[in-house]
Amino acid sequence: MDGKGVYKIILDNKHVEYTHWDNIPMSFDDLILFLPEAPEEPHSDEDHKYMKRCKDKFNEVFKRIKK
Repeated sequence: MDGKGVYKIILDNKHVEYTHWDNIPMSFDDLILFLPEAPEEPHSDEDHKYMKRCKDKFNEVFKRIKK
């Protein structure tokens, strides 16, 4: 689950989809969808740590958008 999900960006005027956040390029035109796989409930302490990492990763990826 760690990093797996659906991630869609626009790169060079093309929609591109990835299934792991590590595959998203360091620079792209726009972020369309950032949807990591969510752990099933009830959530453990490890699940909550992962969900915080997802938020942190989103912020990191969002900064890669070309201005």
